[in-house]
Amino acid sequence: MAIKNAYALPRGFKSTVVVDEGLHAPTSLAFAPDGRIFIAEQNGEVRIVKNGILLSAPFVVIPITFELERGLLGIAFDPKFDKNHYIYFFYTTSSSSKGNPSTPHNRVSRFTANGDMALTGSEVIILDNIPSPSDEHNAGCLRFGLDRKLYISTGDGGHDYGQNAQDLNSLNGKILRTNPNGTVPNDNPFIGQANVRAEIWAYGLRNPYRFTIHPLTGIPIIADVGDETWEEVDIGETGANYCWPFAEGPEPEGISCAYPIYAYKHGNDTIGAAIIGGVVYNGDNFPSEYTGNYFFGDFMLGYIWRMILNELNQVVSVTVFDKRAFGVVDFAEGPDGALYYITQRHGRFSSQLVKIYYEP
Repeated sequence: MAIKNAYALPRGFKSTVVVDEGLHAPTSLAFAPDGRIFIAEQNGEVRIVKNGILLSAPFVVIPITFELERGLLGIAFDPKFDKNHYIYFFYTTSSSSKGNPSTPHNRVSRFTANGDMALTGSEVIILDNIPSPSDEHNAGCLRFGLDRKLYISTGDGGHDYGQNAQDLNSLNGKILRTNPNGTVPNDNPFIGQANVRAEIWAYGLRNPYRFTIHPLTGIPIIADVGDETWEEVDIGETGANYCWPFAEGPEPEGISCAYPIYAYKHGNDTIGAAIIGGVVYNGDNFPSEYTGNYFFGDFMLGYIWRMILNELNQVVSVTVFDKRAFGVVDFAEGPDGALYYITQRHGRFSSQLVKIYYEP
């Protein structure tokens, strides 16, 4: 079904809704090597879109705590999936989760695929006891880097817990980095330091709900959801401090920070904003001038932007690409070179899986 709206994509681009019914509070998506699309739903179900059809039976149902920003939040395929069939998920535990934890916390677990279903009893906990002190700012993005390490984003824990982002003995407000089995890589920046969690790769983040790995350089590009004023895009650097809660956006606070490469301010005519990253385009469907561009959106505003970066990861320009992605929560590039995104919408509006492609 083609999308009809007054806000047109650039000339030659088209969008179509792949799935318009049957998704319930989707949070993230990922492509399997064979082209199947796996979609995590916040309620703990993992759905599969196969040959353009949403399968009725879930891949797996994970017991989770589902409230506000808690739930099943992230998904990633192992770089060796074709051989080991491993899929990783980030979720908030419930008392029915593996190990029957007494209070909700966030964890990363691995499951083994058996066709379109998870192998029964295959869950292996990779990283556990990531605090979830409130139902806000749980982050939850999973991405494998070009180095085949697993990168994990965590939120600061909520409005009353911003200081967690600066606490190197806390896993909150960070980008974490582990080996696929959950052990700590020996080149992590804080390994071996007393009272510092060795999993930490970067810190000082508020709620980095979505980030991406540059497909050519391996550098993470982080979209950190802001407070009341700024939304920001950060270049991931090992050991970097993005200085939340002392600094936000481009405004210096007299301290040494890794400042964003781009930030936009909340407008007076909006109820807020919530940045959603993002993907660096590296496919063969869009015109060549789009290769290496970073596409990101905003959950509240419904925009998708196109950011042109130079070889130093400096911003050349940012332009509106589309204005119809209300409720966008994640992006992915498909094996067909198209840009895919999912929306989480409620009430009379259905959540959707949407495809943007170029057809001159």
